[in-house]
Amino acid sequence: MPGAVVASQLADIALALLTSNFVSRGYVDDYFRAHRIKPKISLQANSISAVLKIVRRGEIATILPGAMEHEHRDLSYVPLDPAFPIRTVALLRRKHAYRTVASTAFCMLLKDMLSEGELSGLESFAAKS
Repeated sequence: MPGAVVASQLADIALALLTSNFVSRGYVDDYFRAHRIKPKISLQANSISAVLKIVRRGEIATILPGAMEHEHRDLSYVPLDPAFPIRTVALLRRKHAYRTVASTAFCMLLKDMLSEGELSGLESFAAKS
């Protein structure tokens, strides 16, 4: 992958990461373990905005979900090799249960946003209703 950071290189890069209270941090730690990486964690913060503020000042990097790329276009995004695992989300509801107007509208809005690319970076695996 051209321009990618190879997983082993992460051990030499100063990182600002979210604290372990975040689910995303668990995925990052799993990635480190899977690739036998001892990360150089220079800073941990309990807010994404704090991490991004520090990264914007330079000389430190972070690992955040790919969807962040579309929200913070002022930052440079570098792919990892091997790629970070794709996270899957699902909207679950009981089969044949009553659906309120609000829940039906929410489902339609979500499907429309996914199909129109408004939630870039998320894949849609829509089941038949």
